[in-house]
Amino acid sequence: MNLSPSQIATLQGFGGVGEAQSYLFTPGSEAELLQVLDLARQTRRRVVLRGAGRSYGDASQLPESLAISMDAFDAIEPIHEDCVTVGAGATIDQLWQHVLPEGYWPPVVSGTAAPTLGGALAMNIHGKNAFRAGTLGEHVTRLRVLLPTGRLDEWTPEHPDFWRVLGSAGALAIIVEATLRLHPIVSPRLNVSAHSAASWEEQFRLFEKLIPETDYCVSWVDLYGHGRGLIHAAQYHAMPEPMTLESKPASRLGGHVWRALRLFNNPFG
Repeated sequence: MNLSPSQIATLQGFGGVGEAQSYLFTPGSEAELLQVLDLARQTRRRVVLRGAGRSYGDASQLPESLAISMDAFDAIEPIHEDCVTVGAGATIDQLWQHVLPEGYWPPVVSGTAAPTLGGALAMNIHGKNAFRAGTLGEHVTRLRVLLPTGRLDEWTPEHPDFWRVLGSAGALAIIVEATLRLHPIVSPRLNVSAHSAASWEEQFRLFEKLIPETDYCVSWVDLYGHGRGLIHAAQYHAMPEPMTLESKPASRLGGHVWRALRLFNNPFG
């Protein structure tokens, strides 16, 4: 394994903010992953980990580095005792499609299902149920990690470095796979209600009132002259129903709308 100009790729973060050119590697096994780390040591280059590239800013960018894509580590094992083992390269979208027909949902889902599990754990993401479920890392029962020394190890929450790696942005170890506790559900559908508030104080009162009786809750604040607060709350349907997946064609424009909208991101717009 060596460096080649053909491997140079321009990498961006979410929204196309910033970019960096790196040597991009997509190892297909743990052995190849070790080879990339050996190459980094031989060439004295730094390493950056890359999942789906959905981080804000430059979290998965490092100029002239060896960028390791974890795309090939996307295996998802069968559910066992309310838990599932997932490769770091599998996305949250792939995970929920795998577990939903069995009556489960990921314990924490970010604002988009596009991030990989490895990236989500490296940032220890939260979701709209943070007040009830905490962060994604709190539902991990086992981590398989590759240390900078080249040693592969498996950790449980009792290991002293377990909680240091979660949320470390990939700076301490490479998360290869993780075992998660899943959230059992009886229906894939949610009852969603919207609540508006006329003041900051009312916003907090509404939120505190809704939290005990809801599964998900999110609050926005409109800071324009005649703005208001808005809260969306959601609960799972109580009645069981078949867990079916509806296949819908992906929008080709959805990921590019921001390019047009940013033309209006100015005082006049």
